Amino acid sequence: MYNDAVNDVLRHEGLIVTQVGGRPILVKLTANGASPSFAMPTDLDNRLAALIDDQDVVKFLVERADEAQRAESAGAYTLAVIGIGSFIEGLLTAFLETHDDEYRTGSLNINGRVDPSAPKLFTLIDAAHAQGWIEMDAKDFLQQVRQYRNYIHPREHLENDVRFDSDSVMLCWGPVHAAVKDLESSHARIA
Repeated sequence: MYNDAVNDVLRHEGLIVTQVGGRPILVKLTANGASPSFAMPTDLDNRLAALIDDQDVVKFLVERADEAQRAESAGAYTLAVIGIGSFIEGLLTAFLETHDDEYRTGSLNINGRVDPSAPKLFTLIDAAHAQGWIEMDAKDFLQQVRQYRNYIHPREHLENDVRFDSDSVMLCWGPVHAAVKDLESSHARIA
């Protein structure tokens, strides 16, 4: 447990503080209250507003995360995973556009030039790590979410006989928590 006194209070709200990659994060408890599960980060609209200059983009990203959460609640787990991957792509694009001069000018070179007009999620994740915006753990786990997001392509999904469930979605939210926290820490250093 992260802090028993804090968690005793939070438990009544169905929440708990735990650690991911050595960092504390707030997560929802499962229905039986026994173990933590990840969900959409709390206070996402305010947290993103502090990281991204374009508030229309913030609103869009929060809506995308809300849609992923609603898909999960409805049992549409594949759509939730795809939505989370889409959220990550938008988050990293917006953050890099806001804070990274090399990215904005097209001079960022991560295994070749990164084209800001058509970035690939794989490259966005690697670029965010290479530029020091996210840590290695967030990078590695975001790449897994990216791979799951790629099952948006029906042929690949059918060929691999993928079956997502609520645990799959929960595991995709975990790296989102780590990435948002990393971006907040990075932003605090440059602000």
